[in-house]
Parts: sequence; C-alpha cells; structure tokens
Amino acid sequence: MGVELIALDLDGTLLADDHRTVPPRCREAIARAEARGVITAIASGRTAGLLSPVVRQAPQLRCAVISNGAAAVDLRTGERLFVRPMPPEKARRILRLLAERPHIVAEVYAEGESWLAEKDRADFELRERGNAFWSEFVPFTHFVPDLAAAMEGRDVEKITVSRMKPGEREELLAALHAGEELAVSSSIEHYMELNEKGVDKGSGLAALCERLGVPRERVMAIGDGDNDFELMDWAGVSAAMSNGLAETKAHARYETSLSNNEGGAGELVERFVLDPDFLPPDDTALALAMAQYESGCPERIHHFTKVAGYAELIARAERFPERTCRLARIAGLTHDIGIRPALARYGSSAGPYQEQEGPAPLRRLLSRLGYGLAAIERAAFLTAHHHTYAAVDGDDFQALVEADFLVNMDENHMSHAQIDAARRAFFRTETGLRLLTLLTPEDAGA
Repeated sequence: MGVELIALDLDGTLLADDHRTVPPRCREAIARAEARGVITAIASGRTAGLLSPVVRQAPQLRCAVISNGAAAVDLRTGERLFVRPMPPEKARRILRLLAERPHIVAEVYAEGESWLAEKDRADFELRERGNAFWSEFVPFTHFVPDLAAAMEGRDVEKITVSRMKPGEREELLAALHAGEELAVSSSIEHYMELNEKGVDKGSGLAALCERLGVPRERVMAIGDGDNDFELMDWAGVSAAMSNGLAETKAHARYETSLSNNEGGAGELVERFVLDPDFLPPDDTALALAMAQYESGCPERIHHFTKVAGYAELIARAERFPERTCRLARIAGLTHDIGIRPALARYGSSAGPYQEQEGPAPLRRLLSRLGYGLAAIERAAFLTAHHHTYAAVDGDDFQALVEADFLVNMDENHMSHAQIDAARRAFFRTETGLRLLTLLTPEDAGA
C-alpha cells in the first residue's frame, strides 16, 4: 500500500537552519507528490499565521497540524478543521502564575496568531534583529498589557515559556501539576512548550487523518525534534532526519543520511513515495556497513558474505529478474542483523529472537544507505522470517534460505541425514540442489 499523506515538521526538517528556507529538493518533491494525488501537510509547533512564509515557497502544501497538535487548518481555504484548546480556567491559571515571574517570557498561540505581554516587546525585537525570519512573524504577533485578560474568550492552543532561570523549569512544572494536567515538550532547561494533556503532534495528525479518511499505515511523517516523538510513534511510515535527536531516531522506523540543509526531507519523499522501488547502483556500501556493524565478530562477517554470494549465484543462475537477484543479495547480507540485539536483550541468538529483533536495525540501516521503501520492507520481511521456511513466498526468499543452509551445513558440520532432510524439505531450485550436492562432504557424519 502506498503513502497517501505526508506530514512534515518544519524547523530542523523541512526548513534549513535559517528557519525560513525550504530547500529546492524539498519544494520539488512536495510538488511532485501533490501532482500524484498525495496530500502534503505540515505538522508544526507553530500556529497558523506563522506558516505563511513556508506556504509561499511550497504552495502545494494542503493542510497543517499546528501548535503541537492543538488544531489543524486547511492551508488553501483557511478553514479551521479542528481545535483542541486548553480549558480557559487552566490557561488563565498558568498565565497568572507566569506573570508573577516578570523575567519569564510567555507566548500564547491562539486562533492562528501569537500573543505576548507588552513587557516582552523588547525581547521580541531583539530576536527580530538577531534573525531576519522573525520579522515575518510581526503581522501575526500582538503585544498586550495582560496576557491572561487578552485570552478571555479565545481558544488557547499552546503556551511557550522561555528565559527561565536554572532549576526554575522543574519548579514551574511542579506548581502547574504538569504531570497530570499538561503535555510538555522540549527538554531545554530555559524553554518549554505547554499544551493540554493528550495534545501532541501524533494525536493531532491522527485527528486530521480521521477527518480526511486516510489510514495511519498510509501516512508518512518526517521529523527531528523532541516534539516529534508522538508523531513518529503514530505514523505508519516514520522517518527521522540525520540531524535529528537520537531519541527522535529511536522513535522512528527509518532515517535519512541527509540533513535539513541538504533537503533530506525531500530525499525521503523521493525514495519512499515517488520511487519506492529505488535501489542504489550496487550493494557495496551495504556490505561494508554490515561488516562495520559486526565489527569484532569475523565469523558473522564471513557468514553473511558467503550467504549473500550464494544467494545471488542461485538467483542469477536461475535467471530470476534483476531486482529479485538484488533483493536476494541484500537479504543475504542482512538476514542475521538481529543476532546482536537478540543477544543483548535475551542472551540468546535463537532463530525466533533473531527474527523478532532484526527488522528495526535493518530498516534504519537500509534507509540511511538510500534504499527505497519497497526494498527496505521486503528485506525486513525476509529478515523477520528467514528461519520460517513455511513462509517462503518468492524467488528471493527461496534463494536466501537455500544459500543460508549451504553455508550452515559447512559451518555446523552437518551429517548426511541432516543434509538429505533439508534437500527434501525446502530445496527447490536446480542451482541450489546442484550446489548442495557439490558441497556435501564425502565424510559427512551419519
């Protein structure tokens, strides 16, 4: 099933480090995806008005989850698709508490615009002078004498808190009963974002997709930061930027080797949506990456190198299609990638543990190396079933299981009885059977 909707974080993902430029590769990928009927959306901590500079560069963007999931808008009509505001009494209490600490800068996102206390105008102007992109927010920013009073009758989407003193973040979170009442993002000591409990980008994207009728398995999300964790967890196809936090990468299924400045989000759209069947010219980088992954364990490096060679030999001798030959080799190189995490987690490399633990590191590795989504998922399936012979469903799988046995029969010094049992049980190709005969030692045990 293909991707029907792409949700893109902004800062650190779709935008370059200047927080305003959409790299050409990203603009082109969004345009091509929309031309194919794929919905492209923003998933951002910003509110609606602050998206204008982005939409001007990529007008194909259709909708946006804003303020960390508190609302969503149609970017073409301005229609508000849903809003999940903070209860008025809670917002009032938070703003009154923050006002008691005049050194703190509080900013409220409400009804598509940004609101600050008049006392913080100088701080905003300093930001504007320090980075030109802040000037684009001026038309959507209001300064008021009393934030709490100004929010009466408005839907408060998000409150940001900055300029906190060391240790003050924890004090405020305790005073606000944040654990029970709020969703808090950002682990930076002097800055945090507050939403209503249960509101985050993941739940916001879920609400948007429910409205649009798009199932989660057909949703691709791309992000980099700590407010993208839930986004990565919810989307069926989740990918992290190379410049993203390690924690974000841990929540994502896939990664890109490119940064936001290099248009990494656009590159992911190309490989996962526009050309999911893409394969690099060869698998040299993958073989070397697997050798690095198994560093210090020469027997496993020898094993996967031999399995990959036999798998490709069988596939080519049987005149399987070129893509099938490549997939057989890719699976041969990666089929045992689950051994290390299985040993770490269970203290055992038994087949079921390998199959369970292998797909996650495999997906990250192949996505970093530039493989398309279809190839990654086929390799993940083969890794997750390479000891389950009843699951063989294609020529690439057949070549893999025969190749793996050819290597194992030598490494494990199998007997004639074991070899004959395998011959009858799962060998199907003429080439595999021929190699099995040629490799059977005359003195194999009874």
